Amino acid sequence: YTHCIGHDLNEGNTGKMQFGNAYMDKHMRIYKECNRVCRNGGKFICNVSNFIRGGIEVDVVSFHKKALENNGFCFVKTLSIPTRRMGFGQNREQRVQHEEIMVFEKR
Repeated sequence: YTHCIGHDLNEGNTGKMQFGNAYMDKHMRIYKECNRVCRNGGKFICNVSNFIRGGIEVDVVSFHKKALENNGFCFVKTLSIPTRRMGFGQNREQRVQHEEIMVFEKR
């Protein structure tokens, strides 16, 4: 991300984190707070994509969908958007070629 924006990510930005337990725990706390501040009927938009680790696609999208549903949001729909990917990193030749825009509504 820093290649695109030209500076380091802000402290606390989960874009700095590797997907794993700490990442998932932090998002569960974030989504709990989102539920607290969002009014009933309010919309929540989640933009996320899977990634490749060790030649295998990691299903990050399903984690976020389930985490939001477990924190009081009702899934509405997903839009799959083709995107250009960065040419950096270990798996630069193997990239998931789209991002998922998931729409949720607070119950």
